Amino acid sequence: MYTLSDFYLYLKLDIWHTGDVEGWGTVQKIDVYSNGLTNKGCFVIKQPEEYKKDEITKTELQIGLCLLDMYPLDTGQTSKYNNKYKIYNYLVVIYECRLKGTFEDNIYYLKVTNYNTLEQFRKIINDGAQVRRSNWSPIKPKRRVSRFDSSPLNSVSRKH
Repeated sequence: MYTLSDFYLYLKLDIWHTGDVEGWGTVQKIDVYSNGLTNKGCFVIKQPEEYKKDEITKTELQIGLCLLDMYPLDTGQTSKYNNKYKIYNYLVVIYECRLKGTFEDNIYYLKVTNYNTLEQFRKIINDGAQVRRSNWSPIKPKRRVSRFDSSPLNSVSRKH
């Protein structure tokens, strides 16, 4: 079981192949061929060139990784527990970028298998995404009220 930060790191280093990621489920990297077919038997809606030329709203997962697209592939049922639980397969498209999304390096297609519906899985991804504050700056220090009195001993403060 990999943590989400380990998964993002291995994806950035381009050494991810397959494994269980906490919160996501089983994640497999997919190779896409020029005719739209993949090595995992699923069909890709858009080729990498189409993602590069389109202006798409991107969700930043971590610094340098953004979510481009996510859609369901198919639904199955487990043979365990008398077919009680459904298994959902999703195709997640993530791209690696540098300098705030201006230079796209790699586009990764990932097949995710888990027990979550599309709404639940989308919520898990958005909760794990990095939230950036627009008004925060490392240059401006926060004003903090001092909790202790730093005046010299036996001193009296003047009012005027």
